[in-house]
Amino acid sequence: SITIDFSTSNNFKLTTGHAAIAFANPSTEIEGQSGSIFITQGSGSGEQCAAPTWGDQYFFATGAAPALTGTAGKVARIDYIVQEAGKIHCVATDDLLAT
Repeated sequence: SITIDFSTSNNFKLTTGHAAIAFANPSTEIEGQSGSIFITQGSGSGEQCAAPTWGDQYFFATGAAPALTGTAGKVARIDYIVQEAGKIHCVATDDLLAT
């Protein structure tokens, strides 16, 4: 489980190192804050994470978080804006080229 500390930055990056990742709800987001979360898929056996799960404070356009590519070394970008505390609107761009 990962809890992003939104008080430390607006942009975050991580490389998966487990078969599953769960993004827990944060408590440090600020209304109007925006940025990106970059997720690079791990490269070893069992390190890929094709579909992270997200806490119920993360809202995606389709009503559900999209599945992300499980290909090693590929990058997904989750852009977000905080509407208000407890409501983080997200848009996913998967399998970014030239990354």
